Amino acid sequence: MTEDTMMRIALRGDRARYAALTDEILESVLEAAEADEFILKARAARFETELAGVLGAAHAVGCASTAGALLLVLSALGCGPGDEVLVPAWAPDALSGAVLRTGARPVFVDVSPEDGAPAVEVLAAAVGPATRAVLLGPAGSGGARTALHTAALGLGLPVVGTGRPEPHRPPAPGVTTVVPLGPDDLLGGIGDAAAIVTGDDAVARACRMLRNHGQDLAVRFLHHRVGFNCRMDEAVAAFLLRRLPELEARSTAVRGLADRYTEALRGAGAGVLVLGPEPWPSPYNGLTIVTALRDAVRARLAAHGVEAAVPPFRPHGPAGAGPEASAVFPGAQRLAEQALSLPLYPGLAPADVDLIASVVVQCHAEHRDGTR
Repeated sequence: MTEDTMMRIALRGDRARYAALTDEILESVLEAAEADEFILKARAARFETELAGVLGAAHAVGCASTAGALLLVLSALGCGPGDEVLVPAWAPDALSGAVLRTGARPVFVDVSPEDGAPAVEVLAAAVGPATRAVLLGPAGSGGARTALHTAALGLGLPVVGTGRPEPHRPPAPGVTTVVPLGPDDLLGGIGDAAAIVTGDDAVARACRMLRNHGQDLAVRFLHHRVGFNCRMDEAVAAFLLRRLPELEARSTAVRGLADRYTEALRGAGAGVLVLGPEPWPSPYNGLTIVTALRDAVRARLAAHGVEAAVPPFRPHGPAGAGPEASAVFPGAQRLAEQALSLPLYPGLAPADVDLIASVVVQCHAEHRDGTR
């Protein structure tokens, strides 16, 4: 069996998706070049305005990367030395990395293996006198995240979240969301990019300045604050503008596929738990399941030509905790040992979803019957 055959159903589907977009990619680059505008100019500004309109948000601030956007928001909120920021113990390392870059200390909180997000009572128990903000990863159902937002805001703490863009669903007051816009994300750019979506005028204004070395756009080389370079590229913005009208259709398509997965996976019984599926808890924007048979399921899928992956989220513990992290954060440890991301993206055939789900169900059925 060749490698191409083994990966007939790719985890992300980027190759097929971008093969049909070559002309638009070249046109986007040419458009920026002919206008002699390459960084944070007219196309970036237009994309910010149009994205905010689609999402129903007051502000969208275009940035060069998701990690940079997280650092911008935390800096805009005033996080720094002596402060603490609550971070899920099972989440991308970029979250804790952004906190550390501000000089603040990440305080990790355990997550529920049911949806990958902290429980409200666990989050509240971790709040201390030095807590400055709550930083949430992409995991968690819509209901769980709303409850966390309400609890944090009730404690007087701003919330920074990460997740895919949801048409007509702006962040709640007091919540700022970082939306990844890279090639593997729902909208799909031609380079790394992100947007900060918020209803807070002060946060938006600070992020716009900090991403541009502390300058505003009125007077060049007048630095009001110590910032850094996290500016959106014009060619990337031009391409994203071409993709933006497809956002709602792409979101609807993926939700339909996620629902199809969820229904089909019921056949596996209690042996399989579907995380989400809104928003996706996988760094690959796939559908993530939790199963004690992860390695066997992944191997069986590969034999059927399906690519699956283990999310690279590690169960964090307090500084120096080492092996004790599994005891401190059992929910995060379980997800680190049992989570598996399955293909989920616009353009994935419903028949492929059925195949993948049937393989997962069969693997669990054979395990119950003792035939494998």
